[in-house]
Amino acid sequence: MIKSWGIFPEELIIGPVEIRDTVLITWSVMFILIGFSVLLRRKLSLYQPSRWQLLLEALMEGAEKLCQDILKKDYLRALPFLLTLWLFIGTCNLIGIIPGFYPPTSDLSTPLAFAFSAFLMRHFLGIQIKGFKGYLAHFFKPFFLFPLHLLAELTRSLALAVRLFGNILSGEIVALILLGIAGLILPIPFIFLHLILGVLQAYLFGILSLAFLSQAIEDNQNKEEI
Repeated sequence: MIKSWGIFPEELIIGPVEIRDTVLITWSVMFILIGFSVLLRRKLSLYQPSRWQLLLEALMEGAEKLCQDILKKDYLRALPFLLTLWLFIGTCNLIGIIPGFYPPTSDLSTPLAFAFSAFLMRHFLGIQIKGFKGYLAHFFKPFFLFPLHLLAELTRSLALAVRLFGNILSGEIVALILLGIAGLILPIPFIFLHLILGVLQAYLFGILSLAFLSQAIEDNQNKEEI
């Protein structure tokens, strides 16, 4: 049973397997997104789009323009991953408003997984765009700063994870305190604040990942622009 009274992960035993409830909630988010995508796909229409379709198309166009402004001609390589990242993290942040659930991003292991995914994608696209030798070369400019460049790559990913974890966890702690004080009459404005915080943190995580990716390939972009 997924706990509804707290925010810290617990170990659950399902048959012979012992897993965290964070994993169950993350799987629930995955099933929700997959189910919603399947239903939405069936209702897509070229001539009579629904309000949901129009909203998603507007969000898609905004995200595409944002990626294009930052990554220039290489934006299509990163767009699918970044859209998935925004959607997944945003849903993880907001699922806490459903009774019986709490945001899996308030467990440090989940933000670390997101940050590691962004880390892998950054280097994968960097190598794909600039080539292995060309991408590796920017870590040695100048040569004696290689250890600092390597440390910066690691600290960027760690900072992404800790930032998301800290903001979501602090919001859940405040909500838990207010629930203890006010009971079920939790102020509605705070719920809206929780929604805004969840969406904002997902957006910032994606934007920072996008900025780090841009730095990884900007040498290649600058040469092409010249």
